[in-house]
Amino acid sequence: MPVGRSARWRRLFAAGLGILGAILLAEVACRIDTLFPGQAYAASSMRGFLESRAAAANYGDLANFTASTPNGEPRAFRPVPDPWSGWTSPAQLRLVERGTHWFRSGEHADTYDVVLLGGSFAAQFGNLNHERLPAWLADHPAVGSRRVQIWNLAVAAQKQPSHLNRLNGLLGLGWKPDLVLCIDGYNELAISAENVAFGADPVQPAVAHWGAMARAGDIDTAALDRLVDMRMAQSRVASRARLGLSLDVWRSALLSRAWSAWMAGPQATHSAARARYGAGLGSGEGSIAVRGPAPLAADAARDAEGATPGVAEGVAAWAEAVRSMRAICAVRGLTLVHAIQPGLDDVGSKPASDEETRTNALTPAWRASIRSGYPLLRASRDALEREGVHVHDGSRLFADRTETLYTDGCHLNDRGYEIYGLEVVGWIRRAHDTR
Repeated sequence: MPVGRSARWRRLFAAGLGILGAILLAEVACRIDTLFPGQAYAASSMRGFLESRAAAANYGDLANFTASTPNGEPRAFRPVPDPWSGWTSPAQLRLVERGTHWFRSGEHADTYDVVLLGGSFAAQFGNLNHERLPAWLADHPAVGSRRVQIWNLAVAAQKQPSHLNRLNGLLGLGWKPDLVLCIDGYNELAISAENVAFGADPVQPAVAHWGAMARAGDIDTAALDRLVDMRMAQSRVASRARLGLSLDVWRSALLSRAWSAWMAGPQATHSAARARYGAGLGSGEGSIAVRGPAPLAADAARDAEGATPGVAEGVAAWAEAVRSMRAICAVRGLTLVHAIQPGLDDVGSKPASDEETRTNALTPAWRASIRSGYPLLRASRDALEREGVHVHDGSRLFADRTETLYTDGCHLNDRGYEIYGLEVVGWIRRAHDTR
């Protein structure tokens, strides 16, 4: 018996309601934490993830971890060669140029000039505290009536001795800062370990970044193939992220989980291509200018004992740089505040909140280097103290705080940088008071 038109519409309507109900049920299920252990849904986190991936193909992700510029042009943060620290960005080079003119002309006489050195943690510290830090220091006698000028020269993924080398370069150019503030410690562990994984010496600059600088004009076809693979995968990730943003998929837990799964493929491809590229740079086929000295047999023996490869060498290089920076500043009468940054994976550094656990997407290798390296870093710091070389230990600053302060396992949110900044101000005041 033929079905009437009204009956068909009723069935279609019922089917539509059923589909809609199933979608709503799936949406609710995707928001239930117990069904997704450690993956509770947060719309703001998903939106931030999509925005960062959408920017990745145009240097935008680097801009988040470097000193800000008035126009915010992402291209200004592309890596370019630097004679002191291996690589920097056009924005940093323009800042150095402006600072060089500033000190050579004598304009600095009426300002309290702070040079900030370190990696991405230090760069973000300077960005988010750019207005707060001068306000916190305004009433200190060492500042007086002078305006506080912050020269944020921290660079993402850099580690010692690059900060030391950059300081030497600035002084050679005629800079005369009132304060040198260096915040480091994390990259000296994670980047050193990553270098070793790529076959490079741990003390070399980050091979994944330094390699492109050192091999400019000496790129073979195999390296180009790996770079092309990385770029193609990165572009696919960025295009899918931009599409997701245009469709507002982050508003839905169901769509967000589906979109994340769709993006996982090209992200994995990019990670694998990056690993192949780094391994090629550090292997025998790579230039010695990129990979540095070949490891000794003793190094291989120590690695075989279970220590995180590269971490001990990274800590030793850090200690040598600390000694040198202290001596360089002391002989010139410059105030130096050198501080260790915190890391979420450092056992006992902070009880991780649920959100911090979700957003800590650092690689297992990096997290392992932090767990094994921070105790060595603190032990080295204690040894330096016995020599009379002072370094402030900020690695346990959040040990009693349960609120969310990290945006990933390394970087902080605004409140986290504010708390760390207030501690730094105390260190600055004491440094001046004890001179």
